[in-house]
Amino acid sequence: MGAAAPPAGERELRGLRILITGATAGLGRVAAIELARRGAHLMLAGRDPGRTEAARAVVAAAAASAAGPAPETLAVDLGSQASIRAAVAEVRTRWQRIDVLISNAGVYSPQRKVTVDGLEETFAVNVVAPFLMTELLLPALQAAAPSRAITTSSNRHRGGKLHWDDLQLERGHGGIAAYNQSKLAVNLLVREAARRHAGSGVSFHAVHPGAIATEIYRDLPWLVRKLIPVFTRTAAGGAAPLVHVASLPELPPSGTYWNRLRPETASAAARDDAAAARLWDVVKGLAGL
Repeated sequence: MGAAAPPAGERELRGLRILITGATAGLGRVAAIELARRGAHLMLAGRDPGRTEAARAVVAAAAASAAGPAPETLAVDLGSQASIRAAVAEVRTRWQRIDVLISNAGVYSPQRKVTVDGLEETFAVNVVAPFLMTELLLPALQAAAPSRAITTSSNRHRGGKLHWDDLQLERGHGGIAAYNQSKLAVNLLVREAARRHAGSGVSFHAVHPGAIATEIYRDLPWLVRKLIPVFTRTAAGGAAPLVHVASLPELPPSGTYWNRLRPETASAAARDDAAAARLWDVVKGLAGL
C-alpha cells in the first residue's frame, strides 16, 4: 500500500526528511504519525530512550501503512548544550540534508529549575535549545533548500516581557512569566533568523498550535491538571498546524507567525527588530556560538 495522495492544497512529502523534537508524546508524536502517513522520512528526537522507542514503533506502523521509510530516532537532552551538539554531530553523519526541522519540544515549570549549563530551564529548553540546534543544522537545511525550520510558539507570547537585566529570572521567577517570556523570545529569534539567513533557501516560521492538553502541564497541581482538558484542544488538534506548515506547497514570507492554520500578526513586542537583534546576540552567547 503506497502513500495516499497529499490532501488538496498540500505538497507531496514522500522522500522529504523531517527531524522533529518533542516527538515522544503529545502533539509532537501525533504530528510525526501524520507526516509518516504521508510518506515522509522521520527522525524522532527524544531524551528518554524507552519513550522514544515507543514513539518510533507507533510512527513506524504509520510509515509502513504508507510504504514509507522507517523512522529513525535521535537521543538528545535539550537541557544540555553538550547533548545537543553531540546529537547534531550524529544527525550530520546520518543525514546530509534536512527538508523540515520542527523544534517542538518545550517545558513549563512553576518552580525555577537550572540546567547543567546553569540556565533557567524554561529559557534553556524553549529558547536556547531550538536556536542552537537550528543554527548547527543550518548547513543540512541549506543542502535541502528550499527547506523549512518550524518552531512551536504560543499565543502566550502576547503576555510576555523580556527581562533584559534578568533573563534567567533569578530575582523573581514565576512559571507563567518564564513561559511567556520564552515564547516571546522564540518569535523574536524566528523573525531575526529570517533576516539574518535571508537568501539561504531556509524559511523560518513560529507556530502557535492552540492551547493543547499535553504533558507540558505535568508539573501543575493535580486539580489544575484535571481541569486543563476542559479548556484545551487535543494533541491531534495541536498537531494539525505543524503538519500544515510543513506540508503547504507555498509559504508566506520567512519569519511569519502562525496562529494555528493561518498567518497572524504577532504582538508589537514580537515585531521589535531592535529587540530581535539584541536577543540574537545574547542567546548566541548563551549557546556558545
